[in-house]
Amino acid sequence: MDNQFDFGFGLVSAHKHVNGGGWVADTAIVDDSAFIGPQAWVYGEARVSPIYITGFEYPITVRDNTVQVGCQPIFPRDLSITLLPEAHCPRLREAAPELIVVALAHFKRCARVAQ
Repeated sequence: MDNQFDFGFGLVSAHKHVNGGGWVADTAIVDDSAFIGPQAWVYGEARVSPIYITGFEYPITVRDNTVQVGCQPIFPRDLSITLLPEAHCPRLREAAPELIVVALAHFKRCARVAQ
């Protein structure tokens, strides 16, 4: 039966994800834009969505061809350690080198997919 899968704990209601074909339990929540590869399993109460990073002064969202800090869209030309002032965003400023690498990798992947 194509609507059940055994994730190692017995058969549960599941389906193949529209983007990649991996198995997703009906109890999990997976965004349609997420890529769930054909060998991947998502089960339990897992949530897979566009990247959403919290714990800083502003949340960071990475989705489609967009990177956003708080409600401000960020473009590749804007990516700089000085993007956010240290006085207002010391944690974001400290993490900026690593976040810039993530954002640049995302933009690079989007450019490849668009070709």
